[in-house]
Amino acid sequence: MKKNINTFFKTLMLFGGLATALFACCKVEDEIGIREREGDATEEQVQVARRLAGHWTLDPATAPTDDMRELELNFTTNDDHKGGLISSKGLEEEIFGPVWLFDQETEEQIYVGGQVGYMDIIDVTPTNLEVKFAHGQTYDLSFIKDDSENEDGDNGEEKPELLEVFVTPDGAGEQTGESWENAVAGNKANGLNDAIELLSKEGRKMHIGGGTYDVEQHFELKIGGTSADDMLEIIGDENNMPVFVGGWDADNQPQSATFLKVMVSQNFWKISNIKIKNYRFGIDLNGRHVGGRLNNIEIDMMDSGILMRGNATTANPEVGTHDLIVENCHFTHYTKRGIRINGGNYNVTIKDCTADQGGKAFWRTGNWGSSFHVADGNADGIYDHDITYINVKAGNNYHEHDVYSNADSFVSERNAYNLKYVGCYAYANTDGGWDDKSQNPLLIDCISAHNKRNYRFWSEGREVNGEVMGAEIYNSVSLAPKHVESGVKGSIVGAGSFGSDKTMVTFFKSTFYHSDQFEILSHMGTITLNDCIIASDNSEKLHTNEGNSGVVVWDTTIKFNPNGSDGHQTDADPKFNNPSEDWTGGNSAFDSQQYPDKGYSSSRTGQDIQF
Repeated sequence: MKKNINTFFKTLMLFGGLATALFACCKVEDEIGIREREGDATEEQVQVARRLAGHWTLDPATAPTDDMRELELNFTTNDDHKGGLISSKGLEEEIFGPVWLFDQETEEQIYVGGQVGYMDIIDVTPTNLEVKFAHGQTYDLSFIKDDSENEDGDNGEEKPELLEVFVTPDGAGEQTGESWENAVAGNKANGLNDAIELLSKEGRKMHIGGGTYDVEQHFELKIGGTSADDMLEIIGDENNMPVFVGGWDADNQPQSATFLKVMVSQNFWKISNIKIKNYRFGIDLNGRHVGGRLNNIEIDMMDSGILMRGNATTANPEVGTHDLIVENCHFTHYTKRGIRINGGNYNVTIKDCTADQGGKAFWRTGNWGSSFHVADGNADGIYDHDITYINVKAGNNYHEHDVYSNADSFVSERNAYNLKYVGCYAYANTDGGWDDKSQNPLLIDCISAHNKRNYRFWSEGREVNGEVMGAEIYNSVSLAPKHVESGVKGSIVGAGSFGSDKTMVTFFKSTFYHSDQFEILSHMGTITLNDCIIASDNSEKLHTNEGNSGVVVWDTTIKFNPNGSDGHQTDADPKFNNPSEDWTGGNSAFDSQQYPDKGYSSSRTGQDIQF
């Protein structure tokens, strides 16, 4: 159904109008719709991009629905004169894909690029923008350009071009941004966007002072550095971290602002020492970034903390975000994800981070959380890979359901590959500590404790150096899997293989202790235990396949279950040093005196193992 609502770009006519009618379309995950233009922009393309550049808002009186009253379009240009289109408000979802403009007379493609959320741009003319939304309705929408700035992007006043800019909530002195004594005010609408525009082309640092910034920001990072030695830095006060507070809350979950969007293809940036609260999304990496760094960032009360969009294409998977490091970042009270990774990211390291959803107290009907999620792996040729987690702790993800309770710490989907976890800890989830469907995950020195299913693997393997490798787990511990609440559904398992008869899971020198039901579940495929210790005095059985075709290979593994019903008390007590269900690692409590060369050992490390 089509609804006519006035005309579009009416104020643009005050600036001379568009020279030609334009046609724009956005196709999500469509190779034709996302191919890149080769060569430099023509002068005509430059003029089109410049003319569109600016902030456009929907006239509330013409909004077709109440939830679209705050719809915004932001056209931007960069140094290559390629523009970007971002839509971020009034939308139920955010699905992103590049945008092309076409000259209708010549049918020549005019690249405007960028992204658009949850809608296809169908037609742009001097008097009309026709937009088709994902729910199937098409509208002719009327937008108004913010004309507080002139065509050159300022208000007629000369702005200083600084190598460094300083920001505090209320500003100081002359508010030029040149020093702390003359800091620019950041606690106002567009405060951070205005501040970063004060940087010169060579400027590389924005310092943000401590305090509370409770005017909602829509910060867009449209610039970056040139290399690892010349990075753009946004630096909060480490001793008094600035706190940015938005309007999102878990009970209503409005489609509110994202605090920071790093725009497509911005590279070599570092953001550190900030706190973000009550934003729908904390940081949205729009993709195709190289050399990004996030350090010492705390995000609390949100849908998702970081959206890591690779924005790779089938034709050019290498353009996806890569060489990215997230370090010492902490996520609490999310309804969906701490970090969500999708769209062809690679060579990503997540180190010394934590994510805790908050358990049942923070759960809302219809939500289930996962701390770290490598999401879509199904688009042909667009896979996330070579992602490493080091010393990451995650858990307390909660979900209730009549049939099966989800919510996990570490999740990955099929086709992702070369995921590595070193020294990680997953705890107290209503489903898995790990729920990993990637091709060949590798776990080293990890602990999974008090989850319904501590380790869940679906890996069918990937050829590495001529050998097919599935999930491999070294020197790790499964500790006391259980239902964290009485309403949780599903069997309790220390480690399990799922998916198909091709699933391959192998544990090396690992320990399984005190499951409330089963230690090993070979639901499908094969789970192999090499030099492991399985010890319990309260497991119903050490192993089950729940009537399915999966098998277990007890390869030189110690089995001790004096109170079990399956006759697996075949070996002597392993005599752990000081076993406790509350153990979180860091000492020799689970070193075996009886079998020092089997199971987990605190003196053994597998960190030198490579793919």
